[in-house]
Amino acid sequence: NCHFLFEIIAVCIAENSITKELVATIKDPDVNIFFNEVNSDHLADEGRHCVIFSELLSIFWQEIPEEIKKIIGPCLPNFMCEYLSREVKIKIDRDILSKLKLSEKEIETILYDTHPDYTIESLFLINPIVKNIISLLKKSGILNHLETLQAFQKIGFTGFENIRQNAHFQQ
Repeated sequence: NCHFLFEIIAVCIAENSITKELVATIKDPDVNIFFNEVNSDHLADEGRHCVIFSELLSIFWQEIPEEIKKIIGPCLPNFMCEYLSREVKIKIDRDILSKLKLSEKEIETILYDTHPDYTIESLFLINPIVKNIISLLKKSGILNHLETLQAFQKIGFTGFENIRQNAHFQQ
């Protein structure tokens, strides 16, 4: 009965995941200038999406009844792990690479060179999208929800000590 509400939260998270990384490409001197020119409209559109879905998430979370927050909040860490999972990325990239007439060995080498194995603790270090999502969850007030914060801590997400000290947890 919470599936639809969870999907709205998932979309808000997805819409905020990569915008900062896309914007960072504009500032990177190694990125082809024509790439940035072609993508400038797209980046402006992504920036608008980021703001809209960030605001939506904040308002939406405030309006969800506590009993629903207690169901959805603890599911968010596992959702993040699935959403950012190495296996999902490898599957997508394998499909793309297989179209390039590379040998299976070449494909596997590329995949495992570009998708290192990781633990939850190291996810922060190797995937900048994690920081974007955590920042969104803090800003939207989701991590002010005690059960949600505890669920993140339980599976090994760290760095929430300052949230616990400074937050006014929702009851």
